[in-house]
Amino acid sequence: MKYGAHSPAEFLWGVATSAYQAEGGYNGAGEPKTNWAAAEEAREVVPSGRAAEFWTRFRDDFALCRELGLNAFRLSIEWSRVQPTLVDRASAPPLFDYDALDHYAEMLAACRHAGLEPIVTLHHFVHPAWLGPDPWLLPESAVLFSRYVTETVRYLNCKLTESHQLPPIHYYITVNEPNMLVLNTYLGSQFPSRAPAGLKNFIAALTELLRGHVLAYNCVHDIYRDQGWPEPAVSFNNHCSDIYWSDKLWLDLLSLRTASVERAGVEDHMQTQAQRFAAAFEHAPVPLHRDLPYWAGALLKKNSERAGRPLL
Repeated sequence: MKYGAHSPAEFLWGVATSAYQAEGGYNGAGEPKTNWAAAEEAREVVPSGRAAEFWTRFRDDFALCRELGLNAFRLSIEWSRVQPTLVDRASAPPLFDYDALDHYAEMLAACRHAGLEPIVTLHHFVHPAWLGPDPWLLPESAVLFSRYVTETVRYLNCKLTESHQLPPIHYYITVNEPNMLVLNTYLGSQFPSRAPAGLKNFIAALTELLRGHVLAYNCVHDIYRDQGWPEPAVSFNNHCSDIYWSDKLWLDLLSLRTASVERAGVEDHMQTQAQRFAAAFEHAPVPLHRDLPYWAGALLKKNSERAGRPLL
């Protein structure tokens, strides 16, 4: 396999980890603090502790993946580890831990040497504790995220190309499952928050997350263009849902310009897309567990059709 040389037709078959869940070494004494630290200290959740020790056992894990016949590995760069300390939000950005970035570069190089294509997630549900419990309700967070992404992506790829003589990373996920992040924080209580639950905060957090994605997308592409590296593939991945309004809608919102949709036509476009999605899903041979969200969505759709009002 040639590093970073996958054709569009080549299928990547791999596994995925998230740093906070797999690496170990968070929220303890002298360790980077995430937004889950308070919940761990209050014993509301199980402390992550050593987790799966991916931080030190990554080479063994990569070898196991190759034994399984895999050719890709998705891993996350943890913002809390890369920028663990807040200096002064008003005058200076938080300090970067370049030892941590060097270690991530070593992990990525080992991934490539094991014959696995790395897919890098830049935000996987977790953020640094210094951002507070609800950063995606603040207008500055998308900019702070883009600064972290810019420094991280530039530094890691310079390390890979200059120190390890390997190509730059090709595949990026900016934000892992943003739909689940906001759903579990502001319409559910699975993720830590101090803000009131409800649709208002759900929409506000979603807006800032999508803005963070756009800024990060542009930053990554700008870096690669300036460095003369091959164009990267950058996206985010929603949690797959059979409900258009909690999944595909978000991707369609970001693709309005590509679809040549003007502002005045957004609502009609979304209604058309929702109908296409529903029809395609209805005819797909997918075994479906019709749970409470399914029936709630079906009832909402039925009532809106009876009233002659659009669902959006």
